[in-house]
Amino acid sequence: MNVVGSEYPLMTNYQLVMKLLAHKNDVGFVQSGYPWAEVQARWKYSHILPETRGKETATSMFGSYYSYGPYKTDHLKSPAPLNLTIMYGIKNVAITRDFAYFVLHSHVAQVLRDWLQDTLVAVEHFFSTLATVNVDHKGHISQDFDQLEQINSFRMRKTFWQAEFKTCHGQVRREICNLAFGDMPYIIDQKSFVMNKFETDLDPTVVDCLRYWVYGSE
Repeated sequence: MNVVGSEYPLMTNYQLVMKLLAHKNDVGFVQSGYPWAEVQARWKYSHILPETRGKETATSMFGSYYSYGPYKTDHLKSPAPLNLTIMYGIKNVAITRDFAYFVLHSHVAQVLRDWLQDTLVAVEHFFSTLATVNVDHKGHISQDFDQLEQINSFRMRKTFWQAEFKTCHGQVRREICNLAFGDMPYIIDQKSFVMNKFETDLDPTVVDCLRYWVYGSE
């Protein structure tokens, strides 16, 4: 599983393992769905980083928040490799050992990783696409979309986006509620592995409370 520093778990590792065991599949929990037109535009043109770190990139989708962000070029990308249907999902995953080996070492994963290098937010397409891939004993590659419901059966991360969650007791930054103590009732009501997003300079007490709620006083 992968968690970043601005996220905090809403359950223990043991509880997550029990969920994985109860929903047996070859992948684990990987959000995967069909991308809509706006997302598909991410791989129509090649995106690159500026040559000079710190250079402002006015054409970046991330706006002025990042001073070193990718920007779109005029170069059309080639079609997806191996005739793959590129899927969409969040970066947070909890995957099986077998799927982790497939992600790290398979030819499909290596080719897809290379192709995604100049796409926008590649991490939101890597795991979600590979989770649908099957390679038979003869090396034939296909995609199985029948297990999408199962691998999506548990949400690995919850974010309070401003557009869908109108109450934020912390501070909205880049359309995301950075959580504070007043958001605790809404946080503990979520059924996900991690909650996003926390910043200690905004309100460290909310993480302290979550630590006691999840792990107890030890």
